[in-house]
Amino acid sequence: MTKAKALKDMLVRVEAGKGGRGTFEALGDSVEGYALGAFNGSFDAAKALREEVLPGWRLEGAHIKWSGDWYVSLERESDLAACTSAASSLPRALLASILKALIAEEEMTEPMARAIAQGAEINRLLSEVERLQSVIRGLEKGMTAKNLELRKYRIAARDSKERAE
Repeated sequence: MTKAKALKDMLVRVEAGKGGRGTFEALGDSVEGYALGAFNGSFDAAKALREEVLPGWRLEGAHIKWSGDWYVSLERESDLAACTSAASSLPRALLASILKALIAEEEMTEPMARAIAQGAEINRLLSEVERLQSVIRGLEKGMTAKNLELRKYRIAARDSKERAE
């Protein structure tokens, strides 16, 4: 399972209110507790999680609607990309926004990582082609030398035959 898929699964569970122990394992041991704390209502844990996993993002806004749902927006400082989520509590809304931001970043980096890997494979194949071309050039030189030897041998054999007649 890709990291983006694991994050999306987490987001679905958070939005459905079905998180719990083990839900946030894909985030890693160092921050799993923050995510669980945020899910269970700790705003401090949600803030710590955001600071740990999204250092280039800031809390842009948080407000409560008449429906009682909290809306939270995170914004990436470098390009103003934003992720907004709603939930029944402020910490859970922030957790959902964090997961959306992580998904966005992961979906941007996965194709890049694949392209880098493909580029490395192309470079490896080009090196192999160059090596094989070098081998072929060596064989051609060797064959040319062998052809010259064979030609000299034939000429010597012909000369010897002519002398004998």
